[in-house]
Amino acid sequence: MKLLKQSPCIIPISGFYKWKESVEDPLPFYLRVITRDVTAVAGVCNVFQNKEGRSVHTFAALTMAANPLVEPLDDRMPAILEEKDFGP
Repeated sequence: MKLLKQSPCIIPISGFYKWKESVEDPLPFYLRVITRDVTAVAGVCNVFQNKEGRSVHTFAALTMAANPLVEPLDDRMPAILEEKDFGP
């Protein structure tokens, strides 16, 4: 929770993959918001020092319950933001 409050970030993506289990091999599905070239996803970021003393920048996307379109593939999906949530 500390990172969520102190280090929220917006992660730009063009889409994301979900894998559907099948009898043979998992099938990849590329999902995107068709009305946008770039979609914003909620995330958290962090910077830490590695053993060599270098700064390492990391981030992680937040997930939420899948919407009805994604639900057949998985029960989770990235937390997609609307422009009103972060835009001008």
